[in-house]
Amino acid sequence: MEQTVTKDVYAADQRSIGLRIDALEGELRDLKQQREDEQHEGRANRCLALSALIAPIVVALVVAALLTAPGL
Repeated sequence: MEQTVTKDVYAADQRSIGLRIDALEGELRDLKQQREDEQHEGRANRCLALSALIAPIVVALVVAALLTAPGL
């Protein structure tokens, strides 16, 4: 027995597939955005950590230079 699909059933199936694809694309966009945000956050954290290490050294060098400068 041959099975046929009506136009309405076919159209509903296509709409359902389209909705699933749209939902997956939305999730993919959200994941990509989340990944980019995490990468930017990681860069910012590395910069903060580096400046936290370098700043005290720079301050110590400036203080040492001022203390050894003649005439002060």
